[in-house]
Amino acid sequence: MIEESLGRHLPVLATIVIPFLAALLALPVARRRVVRDVTVIAGFLALVSAGYRLWDLPTTAPGDGSFGSVTSGIPPISLGELTIPFDIAVSARTALISLVVAAVTLAVLAFATWYLKDDDRLGVFLATVSLFAAAMQLVVHSADLLLTLIGWEVMGFCSYLLIGHWSRTAKARRAAYKSFIVTRLADVGFVIGVVILAAGARSTNYGTVIEHWLGHPGAALTLAMGCLVVAVLGKSAQAPFQDWLADAMAGPTPASALIHAATMVAAGTVVLAQLAPLLTITPAAQWLLALSVAVTMLLGAVLALGQSDLKTLLAWSTVSQIAVMLAPLAVLTAAHVTVAGAAALFHLYAHALFKALLFLTIGWLSFSLHSNLATALQGTARRLLSRLAVIIGFAALAGLPLVVGGWSKELVVVTTAGSGTGVRTWLVLAAILVTVVLSAMYATRAALILLRSRSGPADADLSTGELRAVVASRAAMREAQRAVAESPLTPRAVIALLTLATAFGGLLLLGLDRYLGVEAHVSVLWLSVTLVLALAGIALAWVLSKQGDLTARLSADRQRWWDYGFEVDRAYLALVVTPVLALARVVTRIDDAVVDRPVRGLAAGAVRLADRTGDTSPTRPLTGVGLVAIGLVVLVGVGVGVGLLGGGG
Repeated sequence: MIEESLGRHLPVLATIVIPFLAALLALPVARRRVVRDVTVIAGFLALVSAGYRLWDLPTTAPGDGSFGSVTSGIPPISLGELTIPFDIAVSARTALISLVVAAVTLAVLAFATWYLKDDDRLGVFLATVSLFAAAMQLVVHSADLLLTLIGWEVMGFCSYLLIGHWSRTAKARRAAYKSFIVTRLADVGFVIGVVILAAGARSTNYGTVIEHWLGHPGAALTLAMGCLVVAVLGKSAQAPFQDWLADAMAGPTPASALIHAATMVAAGTVVLAQLAPLLTITPAAQWLLALSVAVTMLLGAVLALGQSDLKTLLAWSTVSQIAVMLAPLAVLTAAHVTVAGAAALFHLYAHALFKALLFLTIGWLSFSLHSNLATALQGTARRLLSRLAVIIGFAALAGLPLVVGGWSKELVVVTTAGSGTGVRTWLVLAAILVTVVLSAMYATRAALILLRSRSGPADADLSTGELRAVVASRAAMREAQRAVAESPLTPRAVIALLTLATAFGGLLLLGLDRYLGVEAHVSVLWLSVTLVLALAGIALAWVLSKQGDLTARLSADRQRWWDYGFEVDRAYLALVVTPVLALARVVTRIDDAVVDRPVRGLAAGAVRLADRTGDTSPTRPLTGVGLVAIGLVVLVGVGVGVGLLGGGG
């Protein structure tokens, strides 16, 4: 790391401080209209600050993938041998990720002012989004393990609030509790890992920590990195923690866009990219990461394919795509640290753009229907802007070339294939290639649902009840299209800008060496392989959808099984909750029999003795004053005795 003074790096701090101050200012006036202006203007200023930071890169930050650090303005703390400098990272990578986080946050804030305009807790929601964004910016810019931990935990708390925003419903409360418990359980690993790394290096500065542990590999480092990987798996909803993210769809769509696109679930990628040199010398931690992402990307893609709810489809897609994002870090070597980090962060950047677009588009189309079910949303994307958003967004999700998702996925595949870590490489690479096919299938399925008009038997062949249902369905579709056509400028502008960013965001590839520290290149071989696989997935989905939604063929008889994530909750209950509760009951009984019972026996004996003494006493019971007087006499007597003994000695 390069040590620098704060000076010209004030825009770095501004991207963190501005949304934090907006949250503080917005909460006291949460029920007033001004809160909308405060949070949106703050989001815009944070975006301008991040954009200026990226534009000013050549003179203020290294562009080779390395990290510089500056003081945050907080005085360093020395706790014995441990130093906490509170440093902030400055690099081209952090500037790029900061920009995309700020852009998605502003889009979510602006969209939410329309989507939740009738919500009596809109102000609280906007303030929480601002605080969430500040915490993610802190994680992105942190060069200090303690600052990272603070941002990490604040994000977890904000996600709980956003997922449970509609807390008047049992579903939202349950989803919020579940996300909080699962991620907090995994976060124990983060705390343990941070403590071990900081204790060994005698500092929380990333540069000092990495330098120290590169020279002292061993069991302690393996434990620390393993714990951090577990924490990342929990926060990013990777196996075995994957189930909470789909339930989080109980929150408002803008919250889903924020959590899934550029904040919480992507934070683990940022942390592991910063600590990538230590991953290279801890193969056990890498194996743990590799096994989890290989399983998760396939499981998430399969579950996305069979969902009856399009918003939940996008949730499982996020689970799968985060696994793809982490794949290069699971197979990196010392010689590929820079390129592996670049591939992971480039896919983070791409995923943030197209996933924010897709979530907000689904929210836009479903606004008047109050439903995200595929059957309700069929044929609703009939207007030009909605068509473009759906086509470009799902093309990026499928990994097709020319749009941003295609270029980032190609870089992930090339980087993974070139890592040269043997069995681990082939395991992860095979999972990615199968996921390319599955991603193209569920992306095509979702696009066809939104773009195609309803089809089915002729009206004359339907019963009276079925005909009424079809008529009502068609009326709902027309109402949804009318609502989209008459929606105000705000949602239209947000969708249009995100569509443009998704379509042309891949131009970043031309400046990849400047922003991510690796040379821009395209592998014709792997681009061809991924394109063929994606086209095969599209063709398969198209054929299976000729007679209607392909999910009717894949999961008609077991739709609930797919919608509930293959009933993983039952596995949680059987493997975790039941044993823990049984152990708790055993501990309670032991505590009652071994610890509490003798104490209670002594107490009961003392009470009986007091009762007998009171019964035989000829005088009235002592008052409180009398007891205090006796106590004082005893204390004085003890003091005099101790004094005499001391004097005699």
